[in-house]
Amino acid sequence: MRWPWQPSSSSCLDDIVRKAGKDCQNSALPSARMRLGWLGAIASMWPRRWLCWLQQRVRLERRALPALSAIASGFALSPQVVHCLQPLVLAGCDSSASLMGEFSDRISLRQRQFEAGRSCAAGLLASMGSGDTRVGIHADRSPAWPAGYVGSISHTDMLLGVAVARASVLRGIGIDIEGVVSVRAAWEIERMCLNQHELRRRKGLGLNRCVYAALCFSAKEALYKCLYPLVQRYFDFHAAEIIGICPRTGTLRLRLMQDLSDEFRAGNVMVGRYRWDGAHVFTSFELPSTQAIRV
Repeated sequence: MRWPWQPSSSSCLDDIVRKAGKDCQNSALPSARMRLGWLGAIASMWPRRWLCWLQQRVRLERRALPALSAIASGFALSPQVVHCLQPLVLAGCDSSASLMGEFSDRISLRQRQFEAGRSCAAGLLASMGSGDTRVGIHADRSPAWPAGYVGSISHTDMLLGVAVARASVLRGIGIDIEGVVSVRAAWEIERMCLNQHELRRRKGLGLNRCVYAALCFSAKEALYKCLYPLVQRYFDFHAAEIIGICPRTGTLRLRLMQDLSDEFRAGNVMVGRYRWDGAHVFTSFELPSTQAIRV
C-alpha cells in the first residue's frame, strides 16, 4: 500500500533500500563509464571462453551511453516554475551524518532535512513576491502551500530540490529525486511497484536495471505528488502504469489504471519529464491550469 507523507519529505525509496538490508548511497552501482573501465581491466584475467560475452556486454554498455549521457542533470521544468536544486549540506543539513547510527540521530537528520526544504521553499516564494512564505503541514502530513501557489519538495541524503509555481499557471506540480539503486533494491522495486508490462518495457529501452528501477519509482512518486492535492486520496504504485519512456527527449508517459476522481479516471495519460546524471534520476510532472487530460 502507498505509505503516508513523511514530515521530512524524505524519499520513500530510502525505506525500500533499508527494507532490503542495504543503504542506497553505499550500495549504488558504478556509472556505465566506470563499469566499462572495470570490465576492461579484468578482461585479461578471464578465460578465453568468456571474452566473447565480455565484448558483447561492453558494446551494449557503449551503445547505451549516448542516450543516457545526452540527458542533462537536474529537473526539466517549464519557465513558469521557479525551482532550486542544490547539495543538501548547503541548505543547512549535514548529510554526512551516519544513516546507520542511533534512532535519535536519524530523527534529528530527518528534521533538519525537513527544515532545509521549508527554508528553500520560503526563499523561492519570497522571490516570486509572495507575502506568505511559510509552507505548513496538512493533517495528512502533505505540504500546505500559501494561497495562490503550488509546489513540490524532494530530497535524498545528498540533494535537495524545490519547485514552486503560481496556481493561476499550474494546478499541480510534482518533483522527485532518487539515487540509482543497488541490485537488491531494484528487485524490491520491481516486486512492489511494477507490473509485467513495465518490466518487459526495460529491455526495449536498453536501460540498466538499477537505473530503470529508480526511474520508474521516481516517476510514480512525482505523479503522486502532482495529483494528490487535486484528488485528495492515497493511491499506490499500481494506480499508474508507465507506458512510454523516450531517452531522446527525456519524456515519459503514465496511464492511470484506476479512477482517482471524477476528472482523473482510468485510461487518462499523464506526460512527465526526466533527467539522469549518472548517480540520480530527476522526474517531474506539471499540470497546467488550461490543459485537458489526455485519454
